[in-house]
Amino acid sequence: MNRLVVLASSFILIGLAGCANMKYKGWKKVKILSDTYKQPCQLVGREATPERGSLVFAQKHAILANGNTVSFKSIDGIQTAFYFYCAPGLPPYTKRDYKVTMLTNKLYPEATLLDFEKVSAKCKYEAHAATIDTSRRPSERVYVPTNNLSFSLSQQQASATDRFNESSHELHLRVEQSNLYSECLAAQGFAYTSSDAEADYLLVEKTCPDYKEKACFIPGGK
Repeated sequence: MNRLVVLASSFILIGLAGCANMKYKGWKKVKILSDTYKQPCQLVGREATPERGSLVFAQKHAILANGNTVSFKSIDGIQTAFYFYCAPGLPPYTKRDYKVTMLTNKLYPEATLLDFEKVSAKCKYEAHAATIDTSRRPSERVYVPTNNLSFSLSQQQASATDRFNESSHELHLRVEQSNLYSECLAAQGFAYTSSDAEADYLLVEKTCPDYKEKACFIPGGK
């Protein structure tokens, strides 16, 4: 009897696996391209992907979207899979699926990338130094073992409040540090801008041929 149950369970599992394979039939043949710009492709879908197993996830979901090609892009820091159907004879895909980030200095057009690195190091140090809070000490609350349930719960709540306040304070300092750093860069004329204008894409491709996702320094104050 037990053997029959095991065999029946095995057949069920095999059947489920077969159904899953049919659902994603051909997913292993889905191609991965770093860029589909000007390729004979049409966009059929897009979605954020999980941190683990994103490649297989995207290949399988491309099948569900009737696609045969995947291209990964970072959208606002989130890895996103773009699903395409590519085939000879299709019109070239000319839409940009991301914005380019440029670093310029309009106050001092003669500034170089080395100048920026020096200013950046100085601004990071000053922003860090300005947000070090040496006057605030971590809570030294000691938990006192007790059989009094009400008192025990009060202690736990107080400890949780301490942790929340400490975390909120640290977050506030990190945000303030980031703001001070940006203000320091702006005072020296450096500024980041994001754009999806075709002219800016071409400018970045010309100035930074190996551009990925980091800012491209544009000399001359653009």
